[in-house]
Amino acid sequence: MKRFVLVFLLFFSGGLFAQSLNDYQYVLVPVRFAFMKQDNEHRLNTITKFNLEKMGFQAFYNDKNLPKEIASNSCSVLKVEVEKSGSFIWTNLTIVFKDCQNNIVYQSEVGKSKEKEYEKAYLEALDLAFASVYQQNYSYQPITEKAIEPLVDSPEIAAINSVSTSENLLQAIAISGGFNLVDKKQQVVFKLTSTGKNDFYLAQKGAQSGVIFQKGADWFFEYNLEDKLVSEKIDIQF
Repeated sequence: MKRFVLVFLLFFSGGLFAQSLNDYQYVLVPVRFAFMKQDNEHRLNTITKFNLEKMGFQAFYNDKNLPKEIASNSCSVLKVEVEKSGSFIWTNLTIVFKDCQNNIVYQSEVGKSKEKEYEKAYLEALDLAFASVYQQNYSYQPITEKAIEPLVDSPEIAAINSVSTSENLLQAIAISGGFNLVDKKQQVVFKLTSTGKNDFYLAQKGAQSGVIFQKGADWFFEYNLEDKLVSEKIDIQF
């Protein structure tokens, strides 16, 4: 009888303190995952942040200077990591969410790719790993009804916000595999490569590589500049 009670209490306490993604509104994304050689390599960090925001999270890059609301209450925020494993043939990526005590709150299924080119392999594996995260049907469920002030993005992320005028409007012209974004003089400003999603594209602006994605009603171009991740708002008409 005593053994039964002990087992019941252990089971009950484990369920009582179990956590889920729905318990968290905010998530921190590092600008460089552990297996990377440079910030936002292959644009994996930008793509991770984009997917989390698309799910409904408020995602922020985990720079050394964070918004005070996060810094003063770190246990209200999830940390996300993308971990690499694999063999000579396979590239495997797993998305891991941890709390402030480094306990795993959720771990995705392994996304696998046999692509030989590194960038294609990473992008495919990350996309497959996120498929299982999307299946969690994330919906923030606050523990209390106390309102939380909205956060602003980290000051360490350089932001260049363009004024929405017809002078800055870029027209999307369909081409094989994506779009060209042209200005009013019909000059190509961006070349977009389709990723299979109509709100997320690989982007090339001259010699600058990055991504263009939609957030709400706005479009943004994110890229690396002098070891900083820059987010630039742009106007596009598809």
